Amino acid sequence: MREKSKSVKRSPRTVLAEVVTVIFASVLFGISMNAFLVHPGLIIGGATGIATVVNYLFHVPIGIIVIAVNLPLLIINVRQSGIRSMMKTIIGTVVSSVAIDVFSFVPAMSNDMLLCALAGGGGMGVGAGIMFIRGFTTGGGDLCASMINRRAPRFSPGRLILIIDATIIVGASIVMQKYEILIYCLAASASYGLAVDFVINGAFICRSVFIISDMHEEIADRIIHELDRGVTVLEGEGWYTKEPRKVLLCVVRRREEFSLRKLVAEIDPNAFIILSSGAEVIGHGFERER
Repeated sequence: MREKSKSVKRSPRTVLAEVVTVIFASVLFGISMNAFLVHPGLIIGGATGIATVVNYLFHVPIGIIVIAVNLPLLIINVRQSGIRSMMKTIIGTVVSSVAIDVFSFVPAMSNDMLLCALAGGGGMGVGAGIMFIRGFTTGGGDLCASMINRRAPRFSPGRLILIIDATIIVGASIVMQKYEILIYCLAASASYGLAVDFVINGAFICRSVFIISDMHEEIADRIIHELDRGVTVLEGEGWYTKEPRKVLLCVVRRREEFSLRKLVAEIDPNAFIILSSGAEVIGHGFERER
């Protein structure tokens, strides 16, 4: 017998943040696709790639086809995981698909095929990556990648998307007999996958920082009050001098690194700082948004 999961009550602020996120990401997704990919006839793979082929052959709106392509995947996943766990996927898929058709009026931004491939794929990838951070997906290849990533975390979503998209792109090029743009389509797909990984990793990559300074108390106080980050004081000893030293340990987001460097330099220009990257930090102040 299946146990009922406890529902987590989310604050209005969290809900509002998710609404704004999915709308912004979908707008970026739709504009990028129409401005750089649709008009030049570039295919990026996934459900949108299949929809682009159908649009090319039968002139059916791309967004409608994207929803139709995703429908079987959504039904299968709803049966396996339940409607509640799939709600964000359904919302992300529908809203991003609607955005593609809503912004179909956007004109082509460039005649340079390579620029269109990189800018279009990158813009769509940023939009999809922003959705991933909040737990949404745009369906299709993103949905498949998200499912595989949950079961096999060692495979990054961006690389999985790249494999899925490459398969669809080659097949679409054969159907449409547009072999001359194949390399640009692959470039767009690569740009998309790399942008997804960059957004996801960039949002959560942290720096663990060790600071050795005679002015460790002032540095620790300012980190706590100005950066709102915790500080741990470690006991160290200089091997050459045999003198005890205080070592500060703190963890900051990558975007906070410059502020930390500046703060320490203002207090003690001679401070010794060691920074190392961490793929992810779990704990108070570093929670992922769900």
